[in-house]
Amino acid sequence: MRRLAAAQGTTLSHGVLMINETTHSDLVGITYWKSGSAITARLGFLRAGTNTWAGWRSMSAGLEYYNSWSGLSNGCYPTNGLLNTNGGATYQTPAADAC
Repeated sequence: MRRLAAAQGTTLSHGVLMINETTHSDLVGITYWKSGSAITARLGFLRAGTNTWAGWRSMSAGLEYYNSWSGLSNGCYPTNGLLNTNGGATYQTPAADAC
Protein backbone atom coordinates (compact mmCIF):
# COMPACT_ATOMS: atom_id res chain seq x y z
CA MET A 1 0.00 0.00 0.00
CA ARG A 2 1.34 3.42 -0.94
CA ARG A 3 0.96 6.30 1.41
CA LEU A 4 1.81 9.93 0.97
CA ALA A 5 5.20 10.48 2.55
CA ALA A 6 6.34 13.97 1.73
CA ALA A 7 4.89 17.26 0.57
CA GLN A 8 6.80 20.47 -0.03
CA GLY A 9 5.59 23.73 -1.49
CA THR A 10 6.76 27.08 -2.76
CA THR A 11 4.68 30.25 -2.90
CA LEU A 12 5.43 32.21 -6.06
CA SER A 13 4.24 35.69 -7.03
CA HIS A 14 1.93 34.01 -9.57
CA GLY A 15 0.76 30.90 -7.70
CA VAL A 16 1.74 27.99 -5.48
CA LEU A 17 3.84 25.02 -6.62
CA MET A 18 3.60 21.77 -4.62
CA ILE A 19 5.23 18.34 -4.81
CA ASN A 20 3.95 15.09 -3.28
CA GLU A 21 5.74 11.73 -3.16
CA THR A 22 4.76 8.28 -1.94
CA THR A 23 6.70 6.34 0.67
CA HIS A 24 8.73 4.29 -1.79
CA SER A 25 9.38 7.23 -4.13
CA ASP A 26 7.74 5.38 -7.02
CA LEU A 27 5.09 8.06 -7.59
CA VAL A 28 5.58 11.82 -7.79
CA GLY A 29 2.79 14.36 -8.20
CA ILE A 30 3.21 18.06 -8.98
CA THR A 31 0.40 20.55 -8.41
CA TYR A 32 0.36 24.21 -9.43
CA TRP A 33 -2.36 26.64 -8.32
CA LYS A 34 -2.22 29.55 -10.76
CA SER A 35 -2.89 33.20 -9.93
CA GLY A 36 -2.15 36.32 -11.96
CA SER A 37 -1.89 36.41 -15.74
CA ALA A 38 -2.12 33.35 -17.98
CA ILE A 39 1.16 31.70 -18.95
CA THR A 40 2.38 28.81 -21.06
CA ALA A 41 4.36 26.43 -18.89
CA ARG A 42 5.09 22.82 -18.04
CA LEU A 43 5.37 20.89 -14.79
CA GLY A 44 8.15 18.51 -13.94
CA PHE A 45 10.46 17.21 -11.27
CA LEU A 46 14.18 17.01 -10.55
CA ARG A 47 15.59 13.78 -9.16
CA ALA A 48 19.17 12.46 -9.13
CA GLY A 49 20.32 15.33 -11.37
CA THR A 50 17.72 14.69 -14.09
CA ASN A 51 14.72 16.85 -15.01
CA THR A 52 11.56 15.09 -16.18
CA TRP A 53 8.90 17.23 -17.88
CA ALA A 54 5.24 17.00 -18.84
CA GLY A 55 4.01 18.73 -21.97
CA TRP A 56 3.57 22.47 -22.44
CA ARG A 57 0.15 23.92 -21.70
CA SER A 58 -1.62 27.23 -21.26
CA MET A 59 -2.32 27.93 -17.58
CA SER A 60 -5.00 30.43 -16.53
CA ALA A 61 -5.56 32.19 -13.21
CA GLY A 62 -7.82 30.53 -10.66
CA LEU A 63 -7.18 26.98 -11.90
CA GLU A 64 -5.18 24.03 -10.58
CA TYR A 65 -2.81 22.05 -12.79
CA TYR A 66 -1.50 18.59 -11.96
CA ASN A 67 0.86 15.98 -13.38
CA SER A 68 1.99 12.70 -11.90
CA TRP A 69 4.59 10.11 -12.80
CA SER A 70 4.43 6.55 -11.49
CA GLY A 71 6.56 3.43 -11.72
CA LEU A 72 9.72 5.38 -10.91
CA SER A 73 12.68 3.29 -9.82
CA ASN A 74 15.20 5.89 -8.67
CA GLY A 75 14.97 4.93 -5.00
CA CYS A 76 15.12 7.42 -2.16
CA TYR A 77 16.58 10.47 -3.86
CA PRO A 78 15.38 13.91 -2.76
CA THR A 79 12.96 15.20 -5.40
CA ASN A 80 12.09 18.81 -6.30
CA GLY A 81 8.93 19.92 -8.09
CA LEU A 82 9.51 22.16 -11.12
CA LEU A 83 7.58 24.74 -13.11
CA ASN A 84 9.16 25.95 -16.36
CA THR A 85 7.67 28.85 -18.33
CA ASN A 86 8.03 29.40 -22.07
CA GLY A 87 9.83 32.63 -21.19
CA GLY A 88 12.68 30.54 -19.80
CA ALA A 89 12.12 30.91 -16.05
CA THR A 90 12.21 27.75 -13.92
CA TYR A 91 10.89 27.57 -10.36
CA GLN A 92 11.29 24.72 -7.92
CA THR A 93 9.98 23.49 -4.60
CA PRO A 94 12.16 22.49 -1.68
CA ALA A 95 13.17 18.83 -1.92
CA ALA A 96 10.73 16.17 -0.77
CA ASP A 97 12.43 13.02 0.55
CA ALA A 98 10.24 9.96 1.00
CA CYS A 99 12.84 7.80 2.77
